[in-house]
Amino acid sequence: MTALQYLKSIEHPQKMQMVALDKLVRKLVSGARPVLYQNSIIGYGVYEYTYKTGRTGKWFVFGFAPRKGYVSLYSTAITENAYLAEEFRKEMGGLKGGKSCINIKDLHGLEDGALKRLIVTSFKEMKSYCKKQGWPFSLS
Repeated sequence: MTALQYLKSIEHPQKMQMVALDKLVRKLVSGARPVLYQNSIIGYGVYEYTYKTGRTGKWFVFGFAPRKGYVSLYSTAITENAYLAEEFRKEMGGLKGGKSCINIKDLHGLEDGALKRLIVTSFKEMKSYCKKQGWPFSLS
């Protein structure tokens, strides 16, 4: 199943917010295409990482997923100070989440500019980080 098929098929209270997020990401990051991860996360951009242990993998730069009563936004970007999501969570009113996650109940309650900056900055920072690490990075 593709990410867009998944998005069309889900029955979730925040489905319209997820559809709006998909449109927003593709508008802000030209060339970004959605990919389905772990059967429920819609991710954009991809990078291939290699840990010092030699373990490798592929993951997305920015994504979102339906959860019970909310939508989780994921940004894997890291700045010099912290995970980008941690920094933006404060700016977005101290929403709950983890190191790379922000949980939202209603997109309309968010500062629109902060969400747009989170998306754009996620790609900018991760592209730079991947270049420094020598990791492949692409939008799709």
